[in-house]
Amino acid sequence: MNYSLPCAAFIIAILLHVSSGLWSSSQVLYPQRIAQSSYGYLLIQMPTNTTITGRKCRRMSSFFCLLGYRYTKRQSDRIGNLMDQNVFEAMIKERYRAYNWFSYYRPAFGGCCQFQKQQYVILGQNYGVGPVEYFGKVTDFSVLNKRLSYVSARYDTESGFNHIMKIGFGNAALVIEGEFKNRRRFIFPIVRRVRRVRKFNKATIGYALTFTWFKRFFICRDQPWMCRGGAWI
Repeated sequence: MNYSLPCAAFIIAILLHVSSGLWSSSQVLYPQRIAQSSYGYLLIQMPTNTTITGRKCRRMSSFFCLLGYRYTKRQSDRIGNLMDQNVFEAMIKERYRAYNWFSYYRPAFGGCCQFQKQQYVILGQNYGVGPVEYFGKVTDFSVLNKRLSYVSARYDTESGFNHIMKIGFGNAALVIEGEFKNRRRFIFPIVRRVRRVRKFNKATIGYALTFTWFKRFFICRDQPWMCRGGAWI
């Protein structure tokens, strides 16, 4: 059963900008004008042993954990209310497992719905987005209108690579942040059943790391229902 809710949009050309230097904490790449109002991206945690959220994610999945949909600008003047959380909980409580959107809080660790409601309030309601609209965004895993928009990475001295901790795909300008080295390549933490580790250069990661590839090699391995009948294309 396919739960995704595709969102039609246009993708505008990318202007590449490469910053120099060895260490970086936060960089905005590929500034662009986009013919849409809903600037944002799906925010995904990778299972790792180097961060608290990464370790929690790894207890629930070997491939990915959804953290929510992050907007980069306010969407409307809508004022939220307490009923919003109840509406959102009613929609997500039966489907959170289908999207690997697990709670990080006890006593519902790995379940629902305190964490998910908090993420909606912080990332959605505070940006003028209602529960129904946010649910549509956070459960849209179609590849349409999704380019690399966010990378959080940390340099690993043992491997000599920048390890990707969190990643985001959407229609926002690409931001790369964390304690990474500019001249080192980026890789995903090694996960089970994935033999080859693909390496990405900082100068080309914006168009080389596509959501189609990420979905096929990470999301589809954990949630194959999203990819049946060519749904990953």
